[in-house]
Amino acid sequence: METPLENSMIRGRKEAMIAFLRSHTNYIPEAFELALSNKQPYCWRAAWLLQCCLVQNDPHFLPYLEKLLNAIPHKKDGHQRELLKLLFLVDWDDKMEGELYEYCMQIWLQIHKSSSARAVAMEVMLRISNKYPALKQELGLLLQDTYLATLSPGIKSSLIKRLNKKKA
Repeated sequence: METPLENSMIRGRKEAMIAFLRSHTNYIPEAFELALSNKQPYCWRAAWLLQCCLVQNDPHFLPYLEKLLNAIPHKKDGHQRELLKLLFLVDWDDKMEGELYEYCMQIWLQIHKSSSARAVAMEVMLRISNKYPALKQELGLLLQDTYLATLSPGIKSSLIKRLNKKKA
């Protein structure tokens, strides 16, 4: 049987889902648990919904940060993308940055993964490179044709522009 949160995620439109979770914050822990699960079709939607409802460094993240990070390698492409986007709402400590960078590198290097998952992984690596400028050279090597061939022209252009902007 569906919970009220699951029901809103299946039957509601985007605005209704967001309104439901914002007005029923007691369901935020359930949303995190769904985001961490493999329960279809809720898991990636829960991660997306949390992105829409939480603010930067929201205290609701605290019990789930390590679990979110460790879940990334075990999820499918779209779910990985949404978990990474959710983690953009957190200021990462050094340990988390290292693990996150490594996971993102693994995603990026798999050229047959979805373009959107790979693009978000690169966005995370670019953000981390702001703190560690030496990584920018490494990222430049990762934006060669071998790794860009399976991406759309728009994603390619966007990533290259972002990297060049960061080098300047």
